[in-house]
Amino acid sequence: GGGHMEKFDVIVVVVLTVADIFFIFQCIFVYPIGKGSSQSLRLVRASLLLRMLRLVRLFRFSIRFQVLLSTMMALLPLLLRFLRLLCLAAFVYAVIGVTAFGGDVYDGAAALKGTSYDNTLGPYSYLPVNFNDVCSGLVALLCILVQNNWFVVQDAFVASSGSQWARLFFVSWWVCGVCVLLNVLQSFV
Repeated sequence: GGGHMEKFDVIVVVVLTVADIFFIFQCIFVYPIGKGSSQSLRLVRASLLLRMLRLVRLFRFSIRFQVLLSTMMALLPLLLRFLRLLCLAAFVYAVIGVTAFGGDVYDGAAALKGTSYDNTLGPYSYLPVNFNDVCSGLVALLCILVQNNWFVVQDAFVASSGSQWARLFFVSWWVCGVCVLLNVLQSFV
């Protein structure tokens, strides 16, 4: 019994052996010390990943893992329905954001001087997080959803629009997305 798992092990061991021989040859003959380290590092990471795949065969013996996997598979349809709801809400908010703030955030905007959106602050500017198009708006909403400095994004759009009413948009997404939708997601788990 278990012929497929033995075949899997043989394939993984053969591939790893060839990769190790190639890695040793590469380290000794092709790249002297200090050169090609990124190539060698990629090869080592791939080799470690393949070794981790050998652990997959052990999962069939674990009752707890089987219970966990069957529970996850049972919850998957509910999770997909919920993710559709979350994506729909994000899309609606992104369209509203593009309508309200589209074109307000750009490199050199006078209203953004001194904010984290000021491109003169270096390579860590928030300029890509904007509502100039729907895709960028979805990224901005994701930043708020995961609470990644959402107040920075909010303050920049308040400054660029010149209205405190912009806060209502961001706070309502925070309430809808974080307080309601993400809490529903966590209740699934």
